[in-house]
Amino acid sequence: MLSCKDVAELASKSLDTNLTFSQRLAMQIHLMMCKFCTNYVKSLKFLHNSMSSQDSKKIHEHCEDNLSTSARERIRQKLTKSN
Repeated sequence: MLSCKDVAELASKSLDTNLTFSQRLAMQIHLMMCKFCTNYVKSLKFLHNSMSSQDSKKIHEHCEDNLSTSARERIRQKLTKSN
């Protein structure tokens, strides 16, 4: 049986890729028994959907317009290092 940590990792992974049948089944079994993970997965999906919407693009554009050139460069460097 999956632990809560396993479910959190699979929930995050499921936002980017398709889970296997056995992963989805194991996750569903855990979610039927764990209200904390159920709430976590619902919140994660809500945040993901919110950030994928048109409103997030407006927020991104607004934030980008207000960043200094040096701040943009620091962010770009951090993102490049983490990849």
